[in-house]
Amino acid sequence: MKNHGLLRVGAGWRLSPVFDVNPFPPVYTAMQSTQVRRVGEGAGRSIETLLAHASAFGMEVPGAERVVREVAEAVVQWPDIAAELGIEDPTESTVSRAFTPPAADEARALRS
Repeated sequence: MKNHGLLRVGAGWRLSPVFDVNPFPPVYTAMQSTQVRRVGEGAGRSIETLLAHASAFGMEVPGAERVVREVAEAVVQWPDIAAELGIEDPTESTVSRAFTPPAADEARALRS
């Protein structure tokens, strides 16, 4: 992977929690996310795989679960935010399915 976002923290750097995110409806499955597994290990685009590889991102599983849950809780608010920005009937828009991916419920259900 070559596309990362870094944040300056004190005298060092840390990986940005989100960077270059674009909503794609599920019809574009190959573009839905970047694979998490190492080269040669398959696509690995599930939350289960993401959590299993948390240490590769300098995280422990409970922290990774928290981040996944926080993102899921933020994304679920998208129709209200879109409406505030003037998008008429956002749930009927072309990209609406991009905000309700198959793993959304799994992400929100992660333990607290």
